[in-house]
Amino acid sequence: MLTPDLIPALADGAGRMNSRMFVNGVRFFAFPGVRRQLEAEIRAQFAAFARTGLALDHVNVHSISICIQPCWTCCCESAASTELRR
Repeated sequence: MLTPDLIPALADGAGRMNSRMFVNGVRFFAFPGVRRQLEAEIRAQFAAFARTGLALDHVNVHSISICIQPCWTCCCESAASTELRR
C-alpha cells in the first residue's frame, strides 16, 4: 500500500517485498526502524480495507512471520482501532 520510498527496508524500488521470511522475521524483531515500517504498512493495509466498507472475516498474516510478537501485536491493534465491519 505504501510507496517504496516510505518503506525502503521492506520493499525494493518497484514496491516488491522479498520472500525471505526467516530473515524478514529476524529483521522485524531486531531492528526498531524496520518494525516501524512494517507497522506503518500493516496500518495502511487495514485502513485501505476499511475504506471498502466490506466486513472483515479474517486476516491472512502467515506471510509476514506472524510468529514474531511485534507483527501479531500490530495486527491486533490495527484491527481493533480501524473502523471495520465485523
